Amino acid sequence: MGCQSTKQFKKETKNKANLINDLKSDPSQVQLSSDDIKIIRSSWKVLTKKGDFKTHGINMMIKLFQRHPEIKHIWKFAAKLNTEEEMRENTQLKSHGNNIFEAINAAVNSLEKNNRQNSSLVELGKKHSLYGAKKCYFHIMQDAFIEVLSDALESEFTEQIKNAWLKCFEFFTSQMSKGLVE
Repeated sequence: MGCQSTKQFKKETKNKANLINDLKSDPSQVQLSSDDIKIIRSSWKVLTKKGDFKTHGINMMIKLFQRHPEIKHIWKFAAKLNTEEEMRENTQLKSHGNNIFEAINAAVNSLEKNNRQNSSLVELGKKHSLYGAKKCYFHIMQDAFIEVLSDALESEFTEQIKNAWLKCFEFFTSQMSKGLVE
């Protein structure tokens, strides 16, 4: 179960590749500028006004599973969910989607003080290693999140917002990946 989906996405998204190249050769050194943090926080605020974490979370999980059904098996409760209706009605999937957005919320709220190292994200990575998570799965999750953000913000979604969030998720991924290998 490789990361072929991630490779395909990276080919399709030139801006993401350029942004990651700009982050230098060591992704563990990803740092967000004060402008990035302002953009992330303001767009997060708009997102949260346009729905609750459970709603956004389930939308993200549905997008994830519709585009990458090959990874549904990681979530035992999701392995046999085939239709969008089944996914929307599944309480465990709703709960997990909500938990993801709660974790993103906590990380967003601590960006200034944890811009170099976020021990909570490292611990979250350790927890996910128990489930067989791979770094590429975080990138797949990022893709689904960006799509949910774009859908929610509609015309307010800009390239600047997208790039700030891609950089933010690169930071989140670098921190969680530390937990995968420790």
